[in-house]
Amino acid sequence: MSIAIDQTLLPETLKEVVRRLVNLAAPVKIILIGSNARGEAKPDSDLDLLVVEEKVTTQQDEALRLNRALGDLMLPIDLIVVSEAQLNRYSNVPGTIYYHSVREGRVLYDRE
Repeated sequence: MSIAIDQTLLPETLKEVVRRLVNLAAPVKIILIGSNARGEAKPDSDLDLLVVEEKVTTQQDEALRLNRALGDLMLPIDLIVVSEAQLNRYSNVPGTIYYHSVREGRVLYDRE
């Protein structure tokens, strides 16, 4: 079963997601990736977000923590959490999610 994203609410929804992530994680950047970033989203598309933090001890645990905080929004959100160092290291490696994220992604938040 998939949950459709109402595209008319997407900008406001994105603002709320970003606000919560900024408050919880103090990220360096939040990048919208995937079909929504490319303008190819369908009604059953999820929100794919790359959350870049200064340091990440365990990517999976951090993604789970952030996902739980967004759960009440009832949206299909796929978070990928990465350290700033790891993003810098792999963003020039073709075929990696980081490579495509920095080229096709839409920066929603930048701390700088």
